[in-house]
Amino acid sequence: MVIGSLFLLLAVYVAYLKTFDGADKKGHFDLLYGIFVFGLFVVGLWLTRLSPFFGLFGAVVVSLTFAKFVPRSKETFLRYVGIAVFLAASIVLGTRQFLSPYSGEIRREERTDWQPPTPDKTFTPIELLQKQWSSSDKYADWPVSKLMLDLCRISYLDPVDAGESLKRIGFEWETISDGSMNGYVASIDDTVVVVFRGTEDGIGDLLQDMQFFKRTNDHGSIHGGFDRGYLGMHAQVEKLLKRFKSKRVWLTGHSLGGALAIACAYHLLQVDGIEIAGVMTYGQPMVVRQKLADFLQSKLKDRYVFFVNDMDPIVKIVEPYVHFGQMVQDKDGVVFRVNSRRKPDGETRLKDGKVSSNANELESMTDQSLDKLIFRIEESNRPKFNEKGEPIVEGYFPDIYDHYLDSYDAMIGRLVHGGVVAR
Repeated sequence: MVIGSLFLLLAVYVAYLKTFDGADKKGHFDLLYGIFVFGLFVVGLWLTRLSPFFGLFGAVVVSLTFAKFVPRSKETFLRYVGIAVFLAASIVLGTRQFLSPYSGEIRREERTDWQPPTPDKTFTPIELLQKQWSSSDKYADWPVSKLMLDLCRISYLDPVDAGESLKRIGFEWETISDGSMNGYVASIDDTVVVVFRGTEDGIGDLLQDMQFFKRTNDHGSIHGGFDRGYLGMHAQVEKLLKRFKSKRVWLTGHSLGGALAIACAYHLLQVDGIEIAGVMTYGQPMVVRQKLADFLQSKLKDRYVFFVNDMDPIVKIVEPYVHFGQMVQDKDGVVFRVNSRRKPDGETRLKDGKVSSNANELESMTDQSLDKLIFRIEESNRPKFNEKGEPIVEGYFPDIYDHYLDSYDAMIGRLVHGGVVAR
């Protein structure tokens, strides 16, 4: 971030010299210098991960020039600056859509010895919720992930239909809400699932997503909009957990709902006597800065996983926040598992079994491991063709349809049962 900030300052300084120095009294700014400054600015934004803030700044500047809030003599200049800043931020954000949403130890899940369960083997909701699981399991085929996704789908229903659906599968339930933020606390036996509704078409949800200025607490920083969105429901969640006398708590949500689930996890970890049995989210944007991510990782350990369907663009936005825990991504039918290199206790375990106290030390790769990684990347990006020899472009470009619940339903079906599970 420091290097990126230097690039941004250099770009501003060069632009200032060329526009206002004594050799150029008229303020001309030729094309070559413009391209150079623009390039420096793009590099700075890439390294600082502050594109959303600068994009918003550029949009505001352009809006002010059209609204006649600036002197006419400065109007054209500021308009060009605003457009350039907004365009640079858009280029960086757009380019990042082609990268993995999460950096860490990548493992391709080879299901050579895995067999889908027999169709007649079913579990009740309470059996699924009490079933042992870990994000470090060999296969990402946890049956409870299908139940969590079904509850996410129910969260989009109106309260009457949602209540009937929850009752039908054996849950007691209560609604939680604050403004446009909504969810349900569903109880069965001694286990509770807190499920948060994702983004709908309401302007309140969209504004909540856009409030990306951080809020800092004792353990780090969190996305301000997501944190405020959850805090309005926190007292309701606490009361219902006590009413239902829950011993274990699950958290889940899709899209904005997944972000609220992470905010909920942080605040519940501050409450004594609450055990978080699992956190599963789908298409969740980034929520916390690195310091808070490390804290949550140390507390949740192997009980948190976020699912990414193919090229879902939502999971890669809201910089400069980060992901943590384990990511499970189904990309063109190939399952990739990505774990954070940072260990829950702040240590880094090396291949020979030794432990380093430097949390930022990365495990070096052998030539053989590097060759395998390159091969996996090449294979995942190799062009595919149908039976007619026509190229299949699926998975090459970010696609908002990858973010839809139906797409995640198909993904979870492949992970758990080797195919789409009928709802």
